[in-house]
Amino acid sequence: MYQKRGVYETGRFSGYGEFEWNGQTVESTVEIRDVEARIEDKDGKSKLRIAVKAVVNGVEREYVFVLYRTSGNRVRGYTTVSADAPGGREENAKRIAAVVNAVTGEEPSVARLKKYRN
Repeated sequence: MYQKRGVYETGRFSGYGEFEWNGQTVESTVEIRDVEARIEDKDGKSKLRIAVKAVVNGVEREYVFVLYRTSGNRVRGYTTVSADAPGGREENAKRIAAVVNAVTGEEPSVARLKKYRN
């Protein structure tokens, strides 16, 4: 769980904390610098895209989270992990999990998808 070091008038968040990753405890610091959200409608289906600019353990990146409702009215979300991020996909996935944990206070569930392209 993240502890707030300060919430500033500009809406920025800075915190530190730890979470579980593949059975190991990972410590990280997170600074949220900016958040933008927009709703996209396509073919009668809406998705909420949230772009978060954050510095996690000294690495600054923009993470885009997509939330949508299923036919059963459940909310689901996803984001993609970039291979070109410093440290590769695994480190980028840890940073994404740290951002989610810092913003929501909950550890995200992680699904690893198989590569379908060569």
